[in-house]
Amino acid sequence: MRIGMILDREFPPDHRVEKEAKSLIKNGHEVHLFCFNHGHLKSEETINGIKVHRFFMSRQLFKKLYALINVFPLYNMFWKRRLMGQIKKYNIQALHVHDLPLSHIAWQLSKKFGIPLVLDMHEDYADWIEQTPHYNTLVGRIVKKLSRWKSYEKKHLQLADYVIGVSPVLIDKMVKQYRVSRDKIIFVPNTPEPDFMTPDKIDEDIKKQLTGRFNVIYVGGISYLRGLQKVIPHMREVEKRIPEIQFIIVGDGTYLPELKKLTKELNLDHIVYFAGWETVERIAAYIKLSHVGIYPSLRYKGVDDKVPTKVFQYWALGKPVIAPDFILPRTMIAKHQSGFTIDFEKEGEKLVDLVEKLYRDEKLRETMGENGRRAIEEEWNWEKTVQPLIDLYDHLSKKREEKH
Repeated sequence: MRIGMILDREFPPDHRVEKEAKSLIKNGHEVHLFCFNHGHLKSEETINGIKVHRFFMSRQLFKKLYALINVFPLYNMFWKRRLMGQIKKYNIQALHVHDLPLSHIAWQLSKKFGIPLVLDMHEDYADWIEQTPHYNTLVGRIVKKLSRWKSYEKKHLQLADYVIGVSPVLIDKMVKQYRVSRDKIIFVPNTPEPDFMTPDKIDEDIKKQLTGRFNVIYVGGISYLRGLQKVIPHMREVEKRIPEIQFIIVGDGTYLPELKKLTKELNLDHIVYFAGWETVERIAAYIKLSHVGIYPSLRYKGVDDKVPTKVFQYWALGKPVIAPDFILPRTMIAKHQSGFTIDFEKEGEKLVDLVEKLYRDEKLRETMGENGRRAIEEEWNWEKTVQPLIDLYDHLSKKREEKH
């Protein structure tokens, strides 16, 4: 089956999108990925078997149009015009849209061409975006009200032929609050691939940076809601107890300049190391040489329903986790006895105590890490969790063959 994936970001990197596409290709499907090019990438290329087609838009224009996506039609018009030509050119037989923003255009095109639409919800998008800082300025609140993300989300979850959810809590919300049929939802959590657990090599620059230090690591996107600004100030107290402490931040995002500024103001440059965005292989190497994985998210509506990729990645490489005391992380960490949960906004002293505890108690650190790794090996690995996605497209392919 020829599948057209839609991603309104540049690619690479997007580990989840790449994992899904590679798995579908491995099982005999053809995947075309339609995404952005902000100026430095090829318009077309093949990456790990994925046929990537990029549409140019400057980053500055993207930021302006994206903020008003549900208010003015320019952003959607840009995508619709380009996708129509690509669907015809490559005879796309199913559309797979990643996240909520372009779901309306994807739905319109699926109806026009008579092909099924899969809406892949990476998170509880409406709750998340309405609590981001840019939507809570004076102008932002006006745009937020006009955008009506909750209504948009409900409408397009109901209109899609199939919906992918990343957590049981999110799926439960879709069914109970948005009245989405449970029969059309599939559960595909964002778990690690098997080769992530055994990095082939560790580059010398990573060894040099991490060797001889007690490394606490964060991996992922960098925004205000990720909560890293609540962790950095406590590194001073951690240093008093653990002189060789190092806080490794692997990732990129809109809030990165603020974090670097905070680090400099607090004179913590010798403790906090910003690695930038890295490949999956290098992320695995960073985690392997670290001692504790951290996920310091702030509380916002909808965050209770997710266990992010980073937690699975920490577990995959045998690292104990310190995570927020939200419903799903608390439940899963308790189930697998693989770390601790705290309120990062209020329990800074407890965070310091837990880092010290894991530093001094090597046996506890190893036991929790082994428990997490076992959870990945037995339950939360990509080979197992991707199967419903493969089954879905095998079903759609068979259905199409029967129809034609």
